[in-house]
Amino acid sequence: MGDVAPNETESAILWAVLSVMREEGPEIGIPLLDQFTQDLPDSAWTPSVRANLAWHYRRRGAYTRALEHWEAAWESVKND
Repeated sequence: MGDVAPNETESAILWAVLSVMREEGPEIGIPLLDQFTQDLPDSAWTPSVRANLAWHYRRRGAYTRALEHWEAAWESVKND
């Protein structure tokens, strides 16, 4: 993933999700980011999105959810 640039479609989807989050707040945006990681697990963006979701969940005390995202992010990039 580290050597592969994100494709334009994935970038556009992520940009749209981030725009919604900016306008509507994290209550709407965080579930959309979670959905992005589920729908596009092989996207070059997904490890970064997962790492940021992990940070979000950790700060809110959702340690299991945070760990799931950190582990998934690590698994997807550890051999890059």
